[in-house]
Amino acid sequence: MIGEKHTFGAVGKLIDVLFIFGLLGGAATTLGLAAPLISEGLSVLFGLPQNTYTQIGVLAVCTAIFAYSSFAGMEKGIKILSNINFWGAMLLLAIVLLLGPTIFILETGLDSIGRMMSNFFVMATWAEPFGGYGSFDDTHFPQDWTIFYWAWWLVFAPSMGLFVARISRGRTIKQMVAGSLFFGSSGCFLFFIILGNYGLSLQLSGSLISSVS
Repeated sequence: MIGEKHTFGAVGKLIDVLFIFGLLGGAATTLGLAAPLISEGLSVLFGLPQNTYTQIGVLAVCTAIFAYSSFAGMEKGIKILSNINFWGAMLLLAIVLLLGPTIFILETGLDSIGRMMSNFFVMATWAEPFGGYGSFDDTHFPQDWTIFYWAWWLVFAPSMGLFVARISRGRTIKQMVAGSLFFGSSGCFLFFIILGNYGLSLQLSGSLISSVS
């Protein structure tokens, strides 16, 4: 895109440095958000103390797993870990969908898809311009959610592009783009519809509040 001369010149080196810093920030954000969730789950299931030491242990284990999978290579490391994650996630979704409030999950999921299609551009461009003025509350929703998640996932764009290109060897550009958009979006839809609506059901029924308390 920038030419071979600029790729190996100052511009290319600057892009590489920014890419590394962005990747470090994205990985740190991912682990920083995941560690409290995992430690809370371990505390609820196994009675482990919910403190800094538990979170450090979770971070150490996750880092060790990721480091080993990267060191072992594509076939013996990342591929095996990805398959375990994929089938484990599918099993979890199937259990929640079949044993949970199935009708509520499906109906709310269908309703949510319609609302998203109707309000996508409004929600994607909402910047809360009147927040803090007059009777309007300043919720910081765009900064805490829309912009935050945009920035979080954008830092993974270069590395994910390289990863998808590597595992898509032998396929056309059209197949790679269509597969990434379809399967990636389908995975997000499934997780949000099933797990999100299951959590919503627990909250509306009061089960979530009683279990936490």
